Amino acid sequence: MRFHLTRLAIGVGSGAAAATLFLAATRGASMGVALAYLGPLPLMIATLGWGYDAGLAALFVACALVAAAAPSYGLVYGLLIAGPAWGLAAFAAAPKFGSKRPEDLTSPRLYSGPGAIALLAAAIFIAAGAVQLALMWAAKGGYAGAVADLSRELRAALDSSGATRQLPADLNPDELAVAMVQIAPTALATGALIMQLANLYLAARSVQLSQRLSRPWRDIPSGFVLPRWLSVPSAAGLAAALFAHSPYDDYGLVVTGALGALYAMQGLAALHALSRQAAARPFMLAALYFACAVAAQWVAPALALLGLAESFANLRGRAARSLKPRT
Repeated sequence: MRFHLTRLAIGVGSGAAAATLFLAATRGASMGVALAYLGPLPLMIATLGWGYDAGLAALFVACALVAAAAPSYGLVYGLLIAGPAWGLAAFAAAPKFGSKRPEDLTSPRLYSGPGAIALLAAAIFIAAGAVQLALMWAAKGGYAGAVADLSRELRAALDSSGATRQLPADLNPDELAVAMVQIAPTALATGALIMQLANLYLAARSVQLSQRLSRPWRDIPSGFVLPRWLSVPSAAGLAAALFAHSPYDDYGLVVTGALGALYAMQGLAALHALSRQAAARPFMLAALYFACAVAAQWVAPALALLGLAESFANLRGRAARSLKPRT
């Protein structure tokens, strides 16, 4: 009984912490917005470290607090932040479907790898971006009417916050608002995917360091592997984004953005693995992440291409085999 109460208390506390991080962003403070990116972290820690029931308690508490304090954000928070956070953590902590407990108790059970978890996250947020697009197309006035209405609201918000006064002279605020609305579904699919996976890594790492992680820790640089068949929907999404007419080009952008982010992650994993024998590895990786921060529009596509090539060329596997001593 005491053990269950502890798990419940952990869940309640984690849910309150997650809600606080999100609600801080709604106040508009820059520090609050930065902390909001860590909003899924307490939910994931509770789920990975104390079980599904503790994670569910955290999920319900967080959603209830957000709905009570900011009713207009309650549904969005539950569907796009709290729900996926618990789902991904629960999926990562669960043994593979159909995996039986080994007869040898010292042998670990089989768990989903980082690539499978990333694929689930991509599926969730591609669906979320597609639903957002469908709602915009189904709105009164169609897609154009939805873009016009939302861009006016966004422009008013930019004006009230003073952001428009800080824009360059050659940047039209109205055009910026329209562009932000049009790219919102793709930004949702890609940005939420990256945010959730980054939080899941931090949560799993912290739980693993505290020795509460029930599953074996997977080496991310060598274990993040995407299946080859993923290239088919990626190519279809890219073709739709480049050549299809509306609304199919928008759906293609959503798919391309999310799957491109996965390939970029695999490219990063490959570079981490391939550079392990290099003496200047810390400086190389620091330069890589600095380039990602200041020139993401060029570096991210290059990483995605490397990740795509890795799916077929298996550069990490070849490098590992070449390092094995020959007998």
